[in-house]
Amino acid sequence: MEKVTLEHDISVFYVKAHSFPDVILEVHTRLHSLIPDSNTRQTYGISHPENGAIVYKAGFEEKFTGEVAAHNCETMVLNKGEYYSIMLRDFMNSPNSVKNALTTLLALPGFNRQVYCVERYLNEKDVECMIRVAD
Repeated sequence: MEKVTLEHDISVFYVKAHSFPDVILEVHTRLHSLIPDSNTRQTYGISHPENGAIVYKAGFEEKFTGEVAAHNCETMVLNKGEYYSIMLRDFMNSPNSVKNALTTLLALPGFNRQVYCVERYLNEKDVECMIRVAD
């Protein structure tokens, strides 16, 4: 585990899953179908507990202001700052690795409990799991 810094706020537009964890792959597939160049996009998985359930969103970084209007999606901002991070290599070969990494991060003292857990998909095999450090 390490600390990483997001140097700037990241505007993300997303598709929300109707249940968790059952439809994570489905919601990512739906998101990728919206954008012709989706393989060149920074992809995120964003989760947060809400009313006793986990809300999950799959999103892309917005490339230009107003881009989201063309896709009829909601937006949110991943705030700049320090994040605790666990890098997972070849995560698809270990189905519970993302869940285990996020569980480890959520057990740490000193994270901001008001923010989302973030999965930053670096490519088809590697994902960085992050949670924001408290200010």
